[in-house]
Amino acid sequence: MVTLFTGMREGEICGLSWDCVNFENGTITVKQQLSKLNRRGAEYKLAKTKNSKTRIITPAPSVIAILKNVKRFAIGEPDEGRPSMGE
Repeated sequence: MVTLFTGMREGEICGLSWDCVNFENGTITVKQQLSKLNRRGAEYKLAKTKNSKTRIITPAPSVIAILKNVKRFAIGEPDEGRPSMGE
């Protein structure tokens, strides 16, 4: 969903961290990407973006809403309006 509505490259999506998402302003800062170190191995590193420039993307509000839900799930908070498993 994020890739489809932002135009970000696969490596940039994989290089995102929560500090790159500004929920208050509804923006995503692209500052790094996940890059393979060599063709045959399975070693990766975080590197600068393809053109080494940081950019700020303002995706549709629905994308930010999805990311909020993903973050809640990742840190173990229940979704808004839905009871948690223990309730």
